[in-house]
Amino acid sequence: MWAVPVGMLLLTINQIGVATDLRSTLEEGTLAVADVDSVVTTNRSEISYDYVDLSIPMASGDTLRYEKVTMPHSLFTYIQDEKKLDVRVKPGASQELVIVQVADTQWRIAAMNAAICFVFGILAGVGIYFWNKTLTQKGDPAMAALNVDQA
Repeated sequence: MWAVPVGMLLLTINQIGVATDLRSTLEEGTLAVADVDSVVTTNRSEISYDYVDLSIPMASGDTLRYEKVTMPHSLFTYIQDEKKLDVRVKPGASQELVIVQVADTQWRIAAMNAAICFVFGILAGVGIYFWNKTLTQKGDPAMAALNVDQA
């Protein structure tokens, strides 16, 4: 049972890292304009991610290519018809690329996911603690029911 709150703690840490990385690239990354090479989208509810392939000409003369840049279908509608996108690039970072139009929403979603995981982990931990305490003090209710039926 303790795997649930521990798992939620690990998810909280992961989502805090994702939110921090997204925001860091959004604030510190180099602003560039990306060419949209291709767009893959689905209108199927069971597939919740769409993606784009981007080419980003940098001021240094290099062209960076990012394939299958995914995002939730709900955010994809903001950029799906665009031929050029404003992006922030931070080579070598955990999150090297963010699309400016949706990055603010993406890091906030990750931060909310972290908060939800944290609260659920705390609630699960408290519930498991008190359940274990009850079992220690009063015994297993299932076993008590069996003893009553045998009498």
